[in-house]
Amino acid sequence: MATAINRADHDAIVPAVDEKPNVDHMEHYDADGKEVDDVITKSPFEDLPWKKTWRVFWKAAAMCIFASFSAAADGFQISMTSNIVANKGFIQTYGTAIDAKTGGPKLDADILAAWGGIQSAGQGVGMLTQHFIADRFGRKVAFYTLWVSLVIAVALESFGRDWRSWLCAKLFSGFGVGSVQFMTGMYMTELAPAKIRGFLLIFYSAW
Repeated sequence: MATAINRADHDAIVPAVDEKPNVDHMEHYDADGKEVDDVITKSPFEDLPWKKTWRVFWKAAAMCIFASFSAAADGFQISMTSNIVANKGFIQTYGTAIDAKTGGPKLDADILAAWGGIQSAGQGVGMLTQHFIADRFGRKVAFYTLWVSLVIAVALESFGRDWRSWLCAKLFSGFGVGSVQFMTGMYMTELAPAKIRGFLLIFYSAW
């Protein structure tokens, strides 16, 4: 059952539409109680020198450096496909065509193209879909998703004995690499203090 309320009580409980609190400014008064110019509130850490910022936020900086190391894994996964195809043991295991000169197995050109193409496709899918997972379930779940995809990729690369298993591995590794490229920079940007953020982001490119 609705309870009647008078106008005075209503105005006391519900502020007017144009009476919005000013969260960007703070009123200051002098010794006589007179109001002085408003000043914009800000974090006390914004004026720290960059050397002191390193000392105060060394844990955050260390986490950013560790996270940036993932770029080295990106390069490994991307370059591995183009390098390992010359390995004799790899050719012996995954070769499906016959070399006319030696009579031994060799890698089929169509399969090589499929490996490279599906890795790029997985990379694009990872970059385009991970933000949906991060928005819906949170950043931590998104990181676990890319971690699982890379674990599956490494397992297939290590224990697979058929070109189809390597094809699946390239799909999962591409998804993981694309996810890392999308997630890591954003994670480091949110974690790093503003004074040293640019320097820390360079580490990703360096790796």
